[in-house]
Amino acid sequence: MKTNIELKGFVEALETGGQMAGRNRTLPILDCVRLTLKEDVLRIVSFNGETGISCPVKVLSTEGDMSVCVDFRSLLQPLRMLNDEVVSIIVDGEDANAVRIEHGNGELKFPALPAVDFPEFGKEEVKSTFMMDGDVLRRWMSLSGKFVADDELRPVMNCMYLYAGNGRCGFCATDSHGLITEETANESCTEETSLLMHSSVFSPAARCFRKSQSVKVRVCDNGAFLSADGVSLYFRKTAGKFPNFRSVIPTESTFSVKADTQELSRNISLAMACSDKTTSIGMSFSDDGMMKISAEDTLAGKSSVTEIHFEESTQPLSIHMKGTYMLSALSAIEGGEARISFISEKRPVMFTPAEGEGPTAIVMPIFGK
Repeated sequence: MKTNIELKGFVEALETGGQMAGRNRTLPILDCVRLTLKEDVLRIVSFNGETGISCPVKVLSTEGDMSVCVDFRSLLQPLRMLNDEVVSIIVDGEDANAVRIEHGNGELKFPALPAVDFPEFGKEEVKSTFMMDGDVLRRWMSLSGKFVADDELRPVMNCMYLYAGNGRCGFCATDSHGLITEETANESCTEETSLLMHSSVFSPAARCFRKSQSVKVRVCDNGAFLSADGVSLYFRKTAGKFPNFRSVIPTESTFSVKADTQELSRNISLAMACSDKTTSIGMSFSDDGMMKISAEDTLAGKSSVTEIHFEESTQPLSIHMKGTYMLSALSAIEGGEARISFISEKRPVMFTPAEGEGPTAIVMPIFGK
């Protein structure tokens, strides 16, 4: 059976659909992608035992349907080296043990495994469905990646908590030292639902839907689907209960100042460059509208002290935080100015856009400095 296909589209679909192949070393079949041709559409599927991707690509012509498994990396690398516009995929018989790729200068041949051995995934009843703006989903996954933990004992802390209902949709990610959350209006979120998306899903999902304007989210009992533009990604939900993150978000503040986001980030980075990995960054606010950002590495004998202007008066005080969390919090703010709010030096510090809506980031202070 012979199928003609554009090489560029075939390679791009392999790169997207084959992302999960080879990530699970327990089963040789999971090193493969399943190539399933039906009704002039070749669907490329990969699965690692937890997450599966299905990506379609249109073929130019075919002599019939087929389904076969081929080692992903063995197939992709030589295909990337070809410069043909069109190649032919040849599978001889239903029980073929090889796949041939005809190109302008000759032929490639790869061993094949039966498609029946490839595990099925995502055979679950959908409980609720809602749509998400593609830019919002990509941004939330990117922000979550900066705040999730790597905690074997508390797997829920390694996840983005995504929730929807009552015309709203929101997310949260936290490792207990820093937190990021945002909520937006979403008319499609009519049913209350939530899920925990593990951080290992962020990268493949971002690639699958890198150009998608909207993404459909379908929530099942044990997993969830993300789908757009014919591409579908299934992942198993992480079991467990996400902490009550709203309880740590200050509802009022004693101190609130505004400062330029880029200037803050630049001076915090400068302070971090003159400190060791365990040193916190100090922020001291004076009553004359100047903020001092400082850090030192006493063993190396280096330090940094800079001053920047802030708006809105406050009484003199100092607070210490981890620099990486401060930069992550500021990176979530897209506007020119950030608002820094807190009740006291020993309470969570809140970073928000100075004007308008946007993410809320929380950074826990460090004591004893």
